[in-house]
Amino acid sequence: MTTKCADRVGSGLMLVLVAVMWSQRNYMTPFGGIFPDRIMSILALLALLLFVRSFRSSPTIDNERKDPRNWLDLTVVGLLLLGWVLSLSTLGFFVTGVLGFSGISIFLARGKLNMKVIARSIGYALIMTYGLILIFAKLLLVPLPVGTLFE
Repeated sequence: MTTKCADRVGSGLMLVLVAVMWSQRNYMTPFGGIFPDRIMSILALLALLLFVRSFRSSPTIDNERKDPRNWLDLTVVGLLLLGWVLSLSTLGFFVTGVLGFSGISIFLARGKLNMKVIARSIGYALIMTYGLILIFAKLLLVPLPVGTLFE
């Protein structure tokens, strides 16, 4: 699949997803839909922009798509994300967030894998996870799973 074809398929799927979400929206309060509507509008706009840009002539990077390493990366990251989601109710958001972010970062690290790379990945994972906890749990008041091991 060429880069342009992948962009067209991806933008088309995103537009279908936005259309499905838009058709099923039902808000309890008049102001309850402001945030979701804005996010869906931004997603639709970006998908349309990607679709239009896919028709412009630009250098293609199809050699990278044929590299078997890319398919291995995609498979392993997909399995890491699946494990992350499946263990979320047991381990909680903080533990799975740190393990998930650092695991993906360590796996996708290019070059030599040493303690500095591992420590940096875990540090970034801690910052990302704590940042998400601050935004969702403290700012937006969205409860995040604690995990059955820590209840």
